[in-house]
Amino acid sequence: IHTVNLYREALQSGVHPLPAMPISTPVALFIPEDDLAISPEVYDGTENFVRKLRTFRIQANHWVHRERPDWFNQNLLEFLTAIPR
Repeated sequence: IHTVNLYREALQSGVHPLPAMPISTPVALFIPEDDLAISPEVYDGTENFVRKLRTFRIQANHWVHRERPDWFNQNLLEFLTAIPR
């Protein structure tokens, strides 16, 4: 699937309803401050839907994992290893 088709599908299928209960699965949210495609403000209020949310903000573009791979991998690894098993 081409990346552009994923965006098209998301736009054409409309808004999906959010779960009635907040999500209890731990979630790592990486927010790039310099994203030209998605404004950082789009993520405001995410904490209302995710109980175990960890937010990471960085001066980077849309592809954080490609622009800052060492920073991304280190933070993702710390997040994953902190999850109780």
